[in-house]
Amino acid sequence: MRLDKPELKSDSTQMHTQNSAGPREMCTSIRSRSANSAVARSVLLAHPGGQYSERVAVALDRAGLLQRFMTGVRYSASGSLAHALRLLPAARAESLRSLFSRRSFSQLSGDRIITRPIIEGAFLAATRFRTGRLHGERLVGWRNLIFDRSIARVLERERPAGVICFDTCAVETFRAARRFGIRTILDQSIAPLSFARDLFSREAERWPDFADSLPSAESLSDERIRMAAEEIQLADAVLAPSRYVRDAQTASGAAPERILDVPFGVDLDRFSPGPREADGVFRVLFVGKLSQRKGIAQLLEAFRRLRLPRAELEFVGDIVGTGRWLARYRDAFVWRPQVSHAVLAEIYRRADVFAFPSLHEGSALVSYEALASGLPVIATPNTGSVVRDGVEGFLVPVGEIEPLAERLLELYRNPERRMEMACAARRRAEEFSWTAYGERLAAAVRSALVGA
Repeated sequence: MRLDKPELKSDSTQMHTQNSAGPREMCTSIRSRSANSAVARSVLLAHPGGQYSERVAVALDRAGLLQRFMTGVRYSASGSLAHALRLLPAARAESLRSLFSRRSFSQLSGDRIITRPIIEGAFLAATRFRTGRLHGERLVGWRNLIFDRSIARVLERERPAGVICFDTCAVETFRAARRFGIRTILDQSIAPLSFARDLFSREAERWPDFADSLPSAESLSDERIRMAAEEIQLADAVLAPSRYVRDAQTASGAAPERILDVPFGVDLDRFSPGPREADGVFRVLFVGKLSQRKGIAQLLEAFRRLRLPRAELEFVGDIVGTGRWLARYRDAFVWRPQVSHAVLAEIYRRADVFAFPSLHEGSALVSYEALASGLPVIATPNTGSVVRDGVEGFLVPVGEIEPLAERLLELYRNPERRMEMACAARRRAEEFSWTAYGERLAAAVRSALVGA
């Protein structure tokens, strides 16, 4: 179903139409507009980075709900940012150009977008250096705080009916919104870190070589957790992509009736099944940041203990932290750093199984991509995946090695079961297109605005 923007008349046209109607028609018109005003009003969407924010903005725009989209940068090959990059050394410029080009937001009109390029440019440039990557969480916190304050200042000028902010950059904005009578909607893309703080602590003790890839003490500080809790308390509605996030929200004090379930989506054209390589190799794929938050120690141990003939574990993603564990497990996997979506789609098609035993997520987008590519998925409940245990793959207990190894072995030994799950995986993914996401999102936002 296509959600088109309603046709809008200018104020002068609306006034002429009202004045030309009779008293009875005017009263009927006024009552009708009053009943629908909460739904018809627009929202300001704010997110400093990329993630899936463009999908949110486009969905709201098509539904006639987007007033403005506020973000860090919008890249154009002919824009000032592209010209500035030409002043840098060629290799550095190309690296940054590749990074910025993912923020073109080509499906949105430029007059709908507000940017803060200095904030985001400084952040992205810093993360391209090793020191910046080692202090990535601190840089994200700094970026989000400044961006949050900037949104709060914009609200007074824009005065939207509602404001949607992503988690960790909403406190100042929501405080200001409350003063102006603006509805507040929190897009909780990942469950609050406080929900897994004890789990992270146990993992750091259990896997010391992976400890510096876990969320830092600063990101788990009492102040950060207090701010996350305040975001939830200030939100009139919370968008939750999974049952795991919903549970974390209620544990953090959100009233269940304020939580709106909006699972994510996937590009079904880009990520699709294809012929597997006929070399007889059983390929297990992991895609994501190489961090213990994603459960990579359990995956490495499970795969190594199985010692499966003609089997390969492939990691795709950047290393978080110092990577002290690499020396110990170097012979256990094949590694590729971050790749483009086009290359990634081909990597999915070559694999036999997708393994993602994460400790803490929202609803991992890579699990949707794997399903769309026709891969059985082995995940944990904390992954927030839409995978159903025993249908499109398996759900295994978080932090455990043996159940993960058992499921890998089962799919290795049983190609027919693997193929059955692969077909079910694609069918399941087709329930979660980005179009379906947009319709769910628009319905949730309208519901949140009606409460105004």
